[in-house]
Amino acid sequence: MSKDKSGGIIHEELKFYLDHWGFKLDEQTLNYIYKRLDWDQDGLVTYADFQKTVGKEIHPGETLFFRQDQPH
Repeated sequence: MSKDKSGGIIHEELKFYLDHWGFKLDEQTLNYIYKRLDWDQDGLVTYADFQKTVGKEIHPGETLFFRQDQPH
């Protein structure tokens, strides 16, 4: 999901994908969701942030969206 392969998702990337998947959210709701996902408030939703949101039991395929810095 990280278009620039930064290892995390910026606000604009989350908006792009949610829009693409049919979730048309107003800016206030999108900001709320992004803040909830960005645990360390560094402006980037990383794999570690995502794990804190959904738990450590993530399907192995999920790492493909976040871990472009790691060989597959």
